[in-house]
Amino acid sequence: MADVTAYATGYDIENILPLLHKGALLAQSPAGIEEISELNDDRRRILYAEHTQRWKHPFALYYTIVLNSISAAIQGCDQTGQNNTSFKRPCPSWLMLFIGSNGANLTFDVQFGIPNNPPNVLTRRPASVTSGSVAWLSDTLNHILGRRGTIFLAAIFSLLAPLGSSFTQHWVQLVACRVLLGLGMGLKEVTVPVYSAGGLVMSWQLWTAFGIFLGTCANLIVANTGDIAWRIQLGSAFILAVPLLLGIWFCPESPRWLMTKKNHKKAFASLLRPRNSPLQAARDL
Repeated sequence: MADVTAYATGYDIENILPLLHKGALLAQSPAGIEEISELNDDRRRILYAEHTQRWKHPFALYYTIVLNSISAAIQGCDQTGQNNTSFKRPCPSWLMLFIGSNGANLTFDVQFGIPNNPPNVLTRRPASVTSGSVAWLSDTLNHILGRRGTIFLAAIFSLLAPLGSSFTQHWVQLVACRVLLGLGMGLKEVTVPVYSAGGLVMSWQLWTAFGIFLGTCANLIVANTGDIAWRIQLGSAFILAVPLLLGIWFCPESPRWLMTKKNHKKAFASLLRPRNSPLQAARDL
């Protein structure tokens, strides 16, 4: 109890000290709910509901899950069709490193006057290689901007880069747009799983696969729209970025990141939003 009191005093959160005392006891003995005399029956019912009513959570938690799922789906849309070996007219293998849309690979090379080369092993590699090389930058941006800020920055790239790709007039411009898209992909794929954490982290791969499915559907839907088909196919990836860009700031910030900034009061406020009671937030803090 002395440690908890010192903690609350050190970070100016004495106003929730009684809650922190109970939360510390609960964190110390999560299976000993009945033995903690400081808990009343109402609080015990809330704690038992974590196991008996697993889907009963505040809106903020489900809202955050939806936004994280959209982030993963964007990743899938952006990397749709990274293997073009089944196409009759593959684009040059070196350029395939930067282009990530199956359908667009069929026509943009013709319009740009790029000579065709036989596909080789490079055509089987992922598009937007910058998504991997930018991973080292994510930690620094996460430290400065937080989880939401980094995801917001990634959403900007995911919105503007596909739109830019659809308006390009030269293959150099197209490569540049795809490199910028790779920045957004790299920031998302590193940050969102960390932001989700815990039992939600594996949903990233599930929704990435769903995004690949959506991207393939988009390719097929506009495949027969003529010479502009490849522009629509590349540009369609921006659609999912809109709700992410507009909605990410309404998610709670990562309490762990707030605590690294010594802002434990805001961390507690952030934990309150996805929890059913202040006691649970105090325990997690």
